[in-house]
Amino acid sequence: MAALGIPALLLVYVLSIGPAALLFKHCNVDTSYAARFYTPIFWMHDHTPLKRPLELYVEGWTGHPHP
Repeated sequence: MAALGIPALLLVYVLSIGPAALLFKHCNVDTSYAARFYTPIFWMHDHTPLKRPLELYVEGWTGHPHP
């Protein structure tokens, strides 16, 4: 069971950047915490082939790319 739990949590973490980006776009929220929390996703964006898929995913939530 734990073998499925950890990958599921990682997937939820990565997918949470879309709703978080929407929240930060429309609300006056301090983004410094989010920048630290999502640092691994920003790294994935900058250093892996996931750059474009991450941009498309965030764009689907916010209307503009910015993971």
